[in-house]
Amino acid sequence: MVFEDLSKMGIRSDSGISIYTTIDIGWYDLSRRIAKKHVEELKFKHDLTNASVVIIENKTGNIITLLGSVDYFDESIGGQNNMALALRQPGSAMKPLTYAAAFEKGIATPATAIEDRPKIYLTKKGDGFIPNNYDGRYRGIVLVREALASSYNLPAVEMLDRVGIESFLELSHRMGITTMRDEERYDLALTLGGGEVNLLELTNVYATFAREGTWIPYRLITKIEKDNGEEIFMPENPIPKRVLDEKVSFLITDILSDKKARIPTYGEKNTLVLRKPAAVKTGTTTDWHDNWTVGYTPIFTVGVWVGNSDNHPMKDISGVTGAGVIWSQIFEEILKFEGSTDFKKPEAIVDVEICTWDGLLPSNACNERTREIFIEGSEPKTVTTLTQKPSYFEDSPIQIISPKQNGMYEVGAEDEETLVFELSPKKDFLSIEWILDDKDLSVDECGGYLSNCHWTPTLGKHKLDVVIETNELGKVTLSSVNFTIVEYRKGW
Repeated sequence: MVFEDLSKMGIRSDSGISIYTTIDIGWYDLSRRIAKKHVEELKFKHDLTNASVVIIENKTGNIITLLGSVDYFDESIGGQNNMALALRQPGSAMKPLTYAAAFEKGIATPATAIEDRPKIYLTKKGDGFIPNNYDGRYRGIVLVREALASSYNLPAVEMLDRVGIESFLELSHRMGITTMRDEERYDLALTLGGGEVNLLELTNVYATFAREGTWIPYRLITKIEKDNGEEIFMPENPIPKRVLDEKVSFLITDILSDKKARIPTYGEKNTLVLRKPAAVKTGTTTDWHDNWTVGYTPIFTVGVWVGNSDNHPMKDISGVTGAGVIWSQIFEEILKFEGSTDFKKPEAIVDVEICTWDGLLPSNACNERTREIFIEGSEPKTVTTLTQKPSYFEDSPIQIISPKQNGMYEVGAEDEETLVFELSPKKDFLSIEWILDDKDLSVDECGGYLSNCHWTPTLGKHKLDVVIETNELGKVTLSSVNFTIVEYRKGW
């Protein structure tokens, strides 16, 4: 990256020059050791070979660490490719921009109720796009705080549909993303990482949230001198630029640092919980090519990418178990030596009690309440009319959520692998009959489970049918799911 900057400035290095950078060699070496150790621990199980790390000092934009690969000299992993600058799909790490655009436009607040259930969206090609959640489950009506913190896909797509792709891209570019310029290329999958970005720019986007909505260009070179001491380059001090209202930025920060709101997806104890408050978001592509974790305190922002330089897919690894572990270990060291401060709450942020059923003011009947923050003037003004927590799935059709229709699953990388057959929504089933390739599976063939089936995979194409029985429906045969089991081969 330094040599690229020299080329842009027209400065030749063959005449003897000294280049001073913002890189802290101590933090660089520590980041490399942590990333390399984690990659070594996971590479055989998950078929991953590389990782990249960026650390930015928020107040200056200085790049403290720019780790492009865990081993520059290892050609087998493409070690000389700077993966901090490589364009990759960021997965759910783009969701905060969707909600920031919604807050900015006044379309939503952290308490806005939004549906987390299947819905068909039309693409620009006229095809039907049906997003799914990472875990295959649907939760009915949720509030925006939980939807973002727990990274639900369907609410994010619905919110982008309301915000508009143009507004999403405009905010992304305002906050420092230089890619995704051809609006006509993109559909609602953008919020799920359907565009391509690089780790350095994405890390600085999150640093902008940390700076309360102020953008500063990241900086690597501090000065360049000739061998005789003559100064030939000294960068100007970066000029901060307000690109997002500080109140909107604080709402995003408050949600991304909310440990309770992310419990439904990540659990109470997970690698994203640090000793000090930190705002953080993960990203995982659906085909396992990339996973990310980017997060910040008021002082530093750390971004981590994990994957393979040649873009071949990893195997069954998420942004939490992949990039998240590296991010957590690096940030814990930062907090140990550099400390942290609390996020600053701007004026005109108000705290209001709401009913968690729909995000409105609670009535006497509402027995599930919480306190939520709002930009002053956007807080709810009406009282909920609900008299009990609604059951949004009473009329939803029961369906097979695992395996996926026409899904392809690899087996053979581990011993005793199973594929879980699962239904949603959960009901009080009187009976469940699992029928694979027109043959009833026994309880033993399902691994001893009744409500779901833990089946030992066999190679080939398969068809799964399920007959369920409930008090309300009687006996019902669900729609068949076809899927394929293939042998695992490293490098696919």
